[in-house]
Amino acid sequence: MTANLLAHAAHLFCCGIACSGAYNRTLTPFGFQNKYRKLWDATATYVERSPFMSANKIRKPVLLIHGEEDCDQGTLTMQSDPFFNTLKGHGALSPSDSSL
Repeated sequence: MTANLLAHAAHLFCCGIACSGAYNRTLTPFGFQNKYRKLWDATATYVERSPFMSANKIRKPVLLIHGEEDCDQGTLTMQSDPFFNTLKGHGALSPSDSSL
């Protein structure tokens, strides 16, 4: 939610803290949010719900927090590193880079 809000409603926030995010929904192709729609049946939904696909719009500082055991809650830790690298590649700030 935090990452999507920073991508689509950044004017409402000065920064964000994203915890245990599933930033790229295409990595969970057989359903999410208790829905069993498949990536191939609802491609637009998967793309729209993936902050990863809108990372180029995120310019506000964001702190990503993800723990080793978050997989038990349905989010995969493998999503945080690529999302972080994508944000940095697009010039997003980390909280330590900003002058909040």
